[in-house]
Amino acid sequence: GYNFTSLRKKSKQREVFFEEINKFSPGIILVHIEYGFCKFIGVKKLNINESLHDCIELEFADDEKLFLPIENLNFISRYSNEDTGINLDKLGSFSWQKRKAEAKKRIKEIADDLIKTAAKRFLSKSPSVTFDPLNYDKFASTFPFVETEDQLHTIEDIKSDFLKKYPSDRLIVGDVAYGKSEIIIRAVFLISKSTLQSLILVPTTLLARQHYYNFVERFESFGIKIKQLSRLVSISERKETINELKSGKINCVVGTHALLSENIEFKNLGLIVVDEEQHFGVKAKEKLKNLSSNAHIITLSATPIPRTLQLSLSGIRELSLMLTPPYERLSIRTYISLFDKITIKEAIKREVIGRHGGVFWVTPRKRDIPFLEKFLKEELPNINYTVAHGQLPAKTLESRVSKFYDKKIPILISTNIIESGLDLPNVNTIIIHRANMFGLSQLHQLR
Repeated sequence: GYNFTSLRKKSKQREVFFEEINKFSPGIILVHIEYGFCKFIGVKKLNINESLHDCIELEFADDEKLFLPIENLNFISRYSNEDTGINLDKLGSFSWQKRKAEAKKRIKEIADDLIKTAAKRFLSKSPSVTFDPLNYDKFASTFPFVETEDQLHTIEDIKSDFLKKYPSDRLIVGDVAYGKSEIIIRAVFLISKSTLQSLILVPTTLLARQHYYNFVERFESFGIKIKQLSRLVSISERKETINELKSGKINCVVGTHALLSENIEFKNLGLIVVDEEQHFGVKAKEKLKNLSSNAHIITLSATPIPRTLQLSLSGIRELSLMLTPPYERLSIRTYISLFDKITIKEAIKREVIGRHGGVFWVTPRKRDIPFLEKFLKEELPNINYTVAHGQLPAKTLESRVSKFYDKKIPILISTNIIESGLDLPNVNTIIIHRANMFGLSQLHQLR
């Protein structure tokens, strides 16, 4: 009789196989675990021992072919979506094995560094943070809104972290505009009043600028000195900031990757904050930790990367969730539609003319900006707009965003440089052009 179990197992395997193969289109780059980079040609039926057998046809350098039986599908995997400029490997050569060995060695080195940094932090003693309840309450009262329950819980979590004898590492997950910035402000206040310094790393110059102005406004009357470091800052000002950080004249610095590229030294770093951490790689975050092995670390994100979440869920990092929207905040209504002139015109007119508010018009590609400009000039010639993208000179970018920020211009056409938690209360409408070209987490950030 037939062994139905094995037949069922084989048909299930075939289903999985065809599901996998359907994702491959001819010409894409694959990686063969033993031989390296190759090109997927297609699936062929080969006559082996007088029976037909499904094989995957792979092309290597010098037009060499390899036919891989379908049961060995686990030997190959998709390389990446960026398949341009890849040199195929030669069958039977040692170059692939050598590259593989080097990659393994590099991974091991990075892992060793991570373990050393973690051990150093675990064995070090955190700097003492002192609390003056009266002073703190006076500062907290300058917050112009009602704190949400989650905000209050998170602030208490951070206070208890600061009282620990060893450096803490906390991840705060909360939607954009759920009040994460106030959490940083209070943490920086507590650190500064204990004669320690804070560093805040953000992904974009615009977010650095926003945090800087917000912080200056809140801290000025409390004698806390803040500076920013990004491409919006002149070279002479940058040098002065670096010197003042070393001598301890500055309590807090807000900056972009410029903070990592400079040879920055702190007199007594007590707090490292990474805002929108999904934009930074492992090496950037580890470089920060090396600045001070005993500083407390706070990481914020609306869409944390899986590695960060896993560290939190496995207890290596502390986790605080901010799931409550601010008081009287309305939920965002989202509409998905084809590009429609009438809908877009009505949305802009309702916002700009009806509510005297602002509009973000975001496009994934800089080359689409002229099309959006042409649309506005033709359809809404009486409404002013400005354009922002990452390749603009620093001063131009700052002045354009300032005009939009100060409500002098109601429409900002931009690339996704605005996705990182910018807070402009008067902007109530966002139009996302070619939304299909953004990732899910990017769309969530933009909303």
